[in-house]
Amino acid sequence: MGESIFPFILETVTKENFTASNQTTIPREYAWDFDRDCFQLVDGKLSTVTGQDAVKIWAMKALRVPRYRYLAYSWDYGHELENLFGQSLSKEAALSEAKRYISEALLVNPNVTEVKNLNVNLEDATLKVSCALVTDYGEVNVVV
Repeated sequence: MGESIFPFILETVTKENFTASNQTTIPREYAWDFDRDCFQLVDGKLSTVTGQDAVKIWAMKALRVPRYRYLAYSWDYGHELENLFGQSLSKEAALSEAKRYISEALLVNPNVTEVKNLNVNLEDATLKVSCALVTDYGEVNVVV
């Protein structure tokens, strides 16, 4: 059975078309320049990264995108930190909930096995996040 022209119809997985390569895929992302907040181009073309760099880009972007807002992303992608707005929680409780939301957002990725050293600080209405992600490709430090 070939690929369907309808994006919502998935190919049926059978013993014949299921291989070990279907179980693991190497993460691939478009290279991103976080200082300029745009894609990195090489000779005018989008460049890609794989492995550890791809997981880092995925994580940093996931922490910047609110979940369920954009149709371009799956419902598993992004954070739910906006749920904390308008809540009558103490600062400690809000930071604890923010940590939970961030961990949930990052552990959706099958390449991320653990979130370590998660620090969340609220400075002048800006949430600062830093953590280390244990991945299949090594440890990745993320600061947003």
